[in-house]
Amino acid sequence: MTIETSNAMQKLAENYDPLNETFIHHQQLITASLQQSTLAPTPERSALLLMSQLKTQALSVAGVNNYQWLIATTLVIIPSMVLTMKWANRATT
Repeated sequence: MTIETSNAMQKLAENYDPLNETFIHHQQLITASLQQSTLAPTPERSALLLMSQLKTQALSVAGVNNYQWLIATTLVIIPSMVLTMKWANRATT
């Protein structure tokens, strides 16, 4: 999960380019929300909010990836277990 989170965070961080218009708009929204909550919109607070959002997104992506692997391995393991049980029953009789 840690490796998945790290990879997802790295991929998501590529979208946070300070020259990107979407990123600039997002930064403006963070600044506005800080002002509405009566906190001074310092770069440190903005970075902290951005980091927490990025971390949440990365954990979500990693969780979905792990869930997909769980489903895929389950779909492989169950038929192999059934075949092994049938083989074991035939071998004992």
